[in-house]
Amino acid sequence: MVISIYDIQRAVAHKATVPIYYESRISKLSPNAAELPKLDAEFKEITEGEELTKKEKLKTKWAALEALVGDPKRVALVAADLVAHFEKRVEATRQMSNEEFRMSN
Repeated sequence: MVISIYDIQRAVAHKATVPIYYESRISKLSPNAAELPKLDAEFKEITEGEELTKKEKLKTKWAALEALVGDPKRVALVAADLVAHFEKRVEATRQMSNEEFRMSN
């Protein structure tokens, strides 16, 4: 069996696509103290038949991260940042297109 890989770099070299640029976006994490007791109760219910050591490993590994990442305020900030970034890129693209149009006439 032969597996062929046609990656983005080759596609750009063949002019099949344009380069793709990624921008790092940072969203601060802050725990919602009011939600932590609910998480503890839900965790106990979900892991009811598990060994204590396994429960503790699961709890420390995932519970805090889930609470931080899923905080509604953080989700709203991420969504607002995404929309603002998208609108900024759309406007920049429009301006470039208008400039190209003016230069061609």
